[in-house]
Amino acid sequence: MLIIKLLRYLLGCVRFEASDGFIDRFVNLCWNRHIPLWNVTRTENTLQGDTSVKGYKRMRAVARKSAVRLHVTEKKGLPFVVRHNRMRAGMLAGGALALLFVLFAVSSVWQIRVNGNTSLSAYQIIASAEAAGLRRAVPKKRIDREAVSLRLIQDFPEISWCAVNIKGGTASIEILEVEKAPEVDTNTAPSNIIAAKDGYIEQLHVLRGDAAVKNGDAVEKGALLISGVIGKRDGTSYTVRAKGVCFAVTTGTLTAAAKAENYFFVQNIKQQKRLYVFGAEIPLGSSVEGQTVCESETDLGGGDFTLPLGVCTRTTYQTQAADGLDGERLSLLTAAEFYRQYVGIAENGELLSSEFSLRENAMTAKLRCREDIAAEQPMIIAEEES
Repeated sequence: MLIIKLLRYLLGCVRFEASDGFIDRFVNLCWNRHIPLWNVTRTENTLQGDTSVKGYKRMRAVARKSAVRLHVTEKKGLPFVVRHNRMRAGMLAGGALALLFVLFAVSSVWQIRVNGNTSLSAYQIIASAEAAGLRRAVPKKRIDREAVSLRLIQDFPEISWCAVNIKGGTASIEILEVEKAPEVDTNTAPSNIIAAKDGYIEQLHVLRGDAAVKNGDAVEKGALLISGVIGKRDGTSYTVRAKGVCFAVTTGTLTAAAKAENYFFVQNIKQQKRLYVFGAEIPLGSSVEGQTVCESETDLGGGDFTLPLGVCTRTTYQTQAADGLDGERLSLLTAAEFYRQYVGIAENGELLSSEFSLRENAMTAKLRCREDIAAEQPMIIAEEES
């Protein structure tokens, strides 16, 4: 659509109004003679629309045949602008430069996108594609899409299929990552299931092996829950890799304390912007130093098109040791550290009750949880003497 508007502007067009006579016959004759019409509006006695300069000249004969009164209401486009300003050489030069700008812009790539990546970083993929020749401001005809796809597959074993599609000023890298097969546990070494911590057993599910305890028993850390030694009726036995789960009610104490030496202040946050035009970057302001937080790019454009203009923003910061923190800040940091550990416990089990206390920048909680305390322990079997 943008290209069509540009061509109409370069070739020129007119806005006309047709009145009286036979309007329907006028439209049919224009259609039969392939006279272009667009932006057409119709009232009871008039017809308004746009057509090309040549189309309007041919339209005069059609108007006479249909007894329609025809006149121009507006002239639009570069030819009329040049005719009106034919003595202004600067405008002509500017128009020529604008035309060259447009021709160069539509023939090059200005934006690179990555689609289909889940585990791989888009920045790593784009960096590899740039090494293979797919860069911004590069003419489309100079890009070897097959070479770029092959380079990406060679650089990243995680990619099983890759293709490069170019539409307008955007190059889209479509990738399909390798689907990893689920890991199969082939370990068959004999083992027991023991208690990872003290607890009161509520549910014991034995998947392989013999149960050494039952529901309702209280066990200590290290106690045998499921034995990997299975006895036979004839008095002999054999060993297996025990497997199962044991949900138990456990109690424990969680303590967190923040230390100033483990933290630092972030200061001197600065941003540097760089304007890029046709692939060249122009710094806006002095350079900044420090640890880089992120770099972002904002392209000028909209919809499905991108202009070869944009702004790159680089954010940096510096750090300083957090010495001399007051009690209030240490308390807040202690609460944050405690919450991090507290969430980890809650995710691995069901929290039944808790009692909190805060003393001298240390937060303590007595927790009562329901969790799986089953832990596998390899079985040590003595080798028989030959």
